[in-house]
Amino acid sequence: MMATIKLNAKELDKKIKGLRNLANKCETERTHIDAQSEQENDPYDITQWLLDSDTAISTLKDRADGIQTAKDNLIALNNNGVAKMEGEVITYTLPDDAPVDDLEDLTRWTTGAIDAHDLQETAQGKTPKSGRTYEQVIASMEKYVELSNTYAASVIESIGPENLADLPFDASRLGEGYHYGETTKDPQAEERAEKLAELLGSVLAAASGTWDSSKSQKVAEQIRSSADERGEYGRITVINAMMGGHDEDGNYVNDLGFGSHFLASMGREMEKIDYDDVRNCLEVLSLNGDKTTNDANRSKFLGPSLDGYSYDPLAGTLDAMGNNPEAALAYLVPNQSESGDSSIDASRIERLSERDWDAQGLAGFTAALAAGSSRRYSDNAREASRAEAVAGHGVHWLAKNTNENQYNEAAEARIGVLLANCAPELTNVWGGDGDDGFDSTTGGRIPLAGENDFNALAYRVAENQNATATISANLTEFARRQSAQGIAENEGNPQDQIAAINAAYNPAGKAVAFLAGLADVRVGIVNAEMADADEKRSQSAETAVSVLTTVATTGLGAATGPVGAVAGSAVGQAAIGAGTTLLSPVLEDAIDGDSAVPAKMPISEQVDDSIRAAAIQDAANAGLFNPQDFEVPVESEAADNKFYPASTVYDWIKQREDGSYYIDLSKTPPEKIDEAEDWSNFAKTNGNAAFEELEDGYDGGAARAQDRGVSVAKRIEGIE
Repeated sequence: MMATIKLNAKELDKKIKGLRNLANKCETERTHIDAQSEQENDPYDITQWLLDSDTAISTLKDRADGIQTAKDNLIALNNNGVAKMEGEVITYTLPDDAPVDDLEDLTRWTTGAIDAHDLQETAQGKTPKSGRTYEQVIASMEKYVELSNTYAASVIESIGPENLADLPFDASRLGEGYHYGETTKDPQAEERAEKLAELLGSVLAAASGTWDSSKSQKVAEQIRSSADERGEYGRITVINAMMGGHDEDGNYVNDLGFGSHFLASMGREMEKIDYDDVRNCLEVLSLNGDKTTNDANRSKFLGPSLDGYSYDPLAGTLDAMGNNPEAALAYLVPNQSESGDSSIDASRIERLSERDWDAQGLAGFTAALAAGSSRRYSDNAREASRAEAVAGHGVHWLAKNTNENQYNEAAEARIGVLLANCAPELTNVWGGDGDDGFDSTTGGRIPLAGENDFNALAYRVAENQNATATISANLTEFARRQSAQGIAENEGNPQDQIAAINAAYNPAGKAVAFLAGLADVRVGIVNAEMADADEKRSQSAETAVSVLTTVATTGLGAATGPVGAVAGSAVGQAAIGAGTTLLSPVLEDAIDGDSAVPAKMPISEQVDDSIRAAAIQDAANAGLFNPQDFEVPVESEAADNKFYPASTVYDWIKQREDGSYYIDLSKTPPEKIDEAEDWSNFAKTNGNAAFEELEDGYDGGAARAQDRGVSVAKRIEGIE
């Protein structure tokens, strides 16, 4: 039921004046009491009373100001024709689903209604009764959308979801020379249209946070209906500009936080638009000349459009799902449990993989897949199963039905996230016994995806440093957590603890080396004879190994920093041994510059050194070494190669307040990471069997794994 507000401005002015008079009177009395107390040498401590009275007086004034603002807004709405006035009474009706619960909400809502009205007026070149310019309205919108979802909901409601995609075209005509389709273009007009579309996207995202599933579905239907017929298809580009591409921090994840219900509804609705017909219309126009020509054909087939944005109806919505795993799952693998069906329907992933994507559309699809896969280790078993379905089906159908010519940088980085979220499977396929799809953290098996799928998809993105960094980071973090779990589960049994450490790090090192082999071939570094492979290695392979070194000795946070978000409650709780998933890529340029692989060091050697160092660090910090092991004499290059206690030579050996030792390699540069093994070789002389067991359990298989990666890549490439 709609709420109706009736306002008699003159009567309300009297009430507002009464509140302000009361506040002024209270302030006068407070001042008088304070002065009187001081004159009498403060016989009582009234400090708290003075503070409390200040607060009460301020509250009274603020309430008067708030009522004044709400009143002024209602008067403005009446002047704009939105509210109605009969005699002295202004009547304004709120929608029944308006998120208005108090005076502040009412003020935000009415401010949104005013801005929406003035935006429509100024975008069409008119002057609203407020006298504001287009730029002033935009400034108000940019301010309030950051402050209030209620404001945003009012803007969308007042404009009408079905009218959103037309507003940027109206705004474009404010320039002197440019109307869409005309040969004379005003560059500022196109920029104005694009910026308005992006702003409306921010408003839409904020508003969607106030909507339930029913309201979300209704809005999605209205937006879809505005662009689902010939002559309207150009509006798809505006919808995509509103929904997708918002990535100010450059981490390949949409910055806007749309509501989950709304995104899922938008996915279902935008998929209903006949994309084949859209492409047919584009083809007709391309055969008749410039697709931007605003002739009769353009009006008939497309209508106006924004340059540089996809005509694929799903592109922007899927891109936005990259920031919302819940929405990605709801759309890609709808939850059937409410109907009693326990099966998981992943058929939409296969169907979408067969779509004739453009670059932006496919990048959006990969964003949704990456986000959905990030919930693999959810505490909710049903959600985890659906996320596993996204991971498995996503890898398989991308490998089968897409190719690298369709991928832009965003798609490659997001595929890197999808593969990284399959760290247990990649560890087994690339670094273990090749058991397809087995996840040692759950004892289960990922659906559909197998070794050939993982290899093919990883090879296609292996030249992208962000992709290889992301995959390497989670392979290594998975090993760290497996090592920690093995240490905890075998407490009191040092031999089994050491075996668990090696069992975790051996396959991780080989998996990253395998990835480096793929990368070398992908960028054309390795020739048929593999001559000078170490000298000619690719930057992508170097990045993978640099990340391995950083994460192995420091942890995932060191590589991801502010740009790599770890998703899933298990990770958030820092549960050892749990699988890890990512929501955003590990960006190559966010990696510490000191982590680069030394120029003359073979990649496989750096992998071996890093894995050995990480294993030694874990063993030391698990208490498997004796105090005297840290004091063993070692040769110091910095002191004329004389021998000194290890703890005084290596700055990564630390001592706690209780005198016990531990190792922290987080600040050790790659060229010195082999110091850990040097120390281990010296410490073995003390007779601690742990060092021998740790060394005996390490298989040093990085070089062989890199060769395997090269061989697999060559087979994929068809060069052997």
